[in-house]
Amino acid sequence: MIITPPYLEQITKVIELHEQMHQRCGVVIVGPSGCGKSTLLRLLRGGLTRLGQGPTVVFAFNPKSMPRTHLLGRVDVDTREWTDGVLTHAARSLARLGPGKWE
Repeated sequence: MIITPPYLEQITKVIELHEQMHQRCGVVIVGPSGCGKSTLLRLLRGGLTRLGQGPTVVFAFNPKSMPRTHLLGRVDVDTREWTDGVLTHAARSLARLGPGKWE
């Protein structure tokens, strides 16, 4: 049996997340409390900053803490006007940055 230090698994996960960020238009990190989601983000943000890839913007929120219309947005039935929710506002903010800036 080969025993590897625990930090090697963290490094592997950071690399996997970084690759996914470049292959997908969005990445969601989910898991139970204490599994290392925040640690993974901190490690990746720190690494990217040290490599000179600028500050990383993270939109973090708990979708269970708000009503669906607050999360996704809604259309006013009278005026037919759209109001962004938290998720749609974050997506629009990233889209305004332009290609390659939100990875």
